[in-house]
Order: sequence, then C-alpha cells, then structure tokens
Amino acid sequence: MNAKTVVTVFLLVFVAASVIGMVLNERAPEPMAPEPMLAPEMAPLAATTAPIFPEEGVAALYFHGDTRCPTCRKIEATAEETVATSFAEEMKLGSVTWQDVNYETSAHRHFLDDFGLVAPTLVLVKTNNGQQVAWRNMDRVWELVGDRTTFSAYVEDGINSYLTGGTSE
Repeated sequence: MNAKTVVTVFLLVFVAASVIGMVLNERAPEPMAPEPMLAPEMAPLAATTAPIFPEEGVAALYFHGDTRCPTCRKIEATAEETVATSFAEEMKLGSVTWQDVNYETSAHRHFLDDFGLVAPTLVLVKTNNGQQVAWRNMDRVWELVGDRTTFSAYVEDGINSYLTGGTSE
C-alpha cells in the first residue's frame, strides 16, 4: 500500500468512527428531577386557566412559554415553594394566590404586552377592591436562581411590600 491509500483509509475510518460516535450520543435527554409535590390545596392551577386575583392582596404569577428549560422550571419551583411556605396562612385566607400562566396560549398572549414580558418570569400583582393597582416584574429571579436563600428573600420582600401597603418597587 502506498502512503496515499493508507491516509485515505485512515481518514475514512476516522470519519466513520466520528459519525458512529455522534449517533450514539444522540440519545434521549436525561429525565428531569420530579417537580415538588404540593398538598392539593397548594397545587398550581392548569396553565390554561385564567389567573386568579385576590379581592385584596397579591397574585404571584409565574409566566412561561410552551418550551421550558431546566432553569425556568427551577425558578418556578423555587418561587412556588417560597410563596406556598412563607405565605401559607395568606394563601388560606385568599390574600395571596399562586398560579403559573402559559403566555403562549391564545387566551394569555395579552400578558406579554400587559406586563412587558420578554422571557419567563415571576410577576407580582397587587389588588385592591378586586382591581389591579400595581404590578412588579420580579426579573431578578434569573440572577438569583443559583442562591436559594437570596432568591426566596427577594420574592418574600416583594410580596410583603405589597401586603403592607406598598405599590412600587
């Protein structure tokens, strides 16, 4: 065999091995960790349901699209857990509500403009006499998602500021 043939055979074997390696790596993605189980009274409503706003209080709305990355799911789970544990009494009384809302459904697309949404996020809506009086995009959740304590404090502070009469950031 001459050198040209040896190099050609080597390159063909290399290409074949690379293709086989790529095919083998194209397996199903790793399953995600199961989402935390909440008591039935704390379970989120279906994402196609219209958001529930309390007569007096705060609605915590997690907005997302059809495609949900692991970070999006972590933001949602941590925010939901924070609201459910830190505001359990307020949720029982109806002054704090939690709901996830898919902004890609036709019934919810208006929220993109209503709240200036550009990505999945948590929005707090303060209500008074059944009317929306203020809202806040909690966009720092993306920055804080890696620090559970600071993340939870950020969400708690936002809700507490509205519950104690505040209407601005």
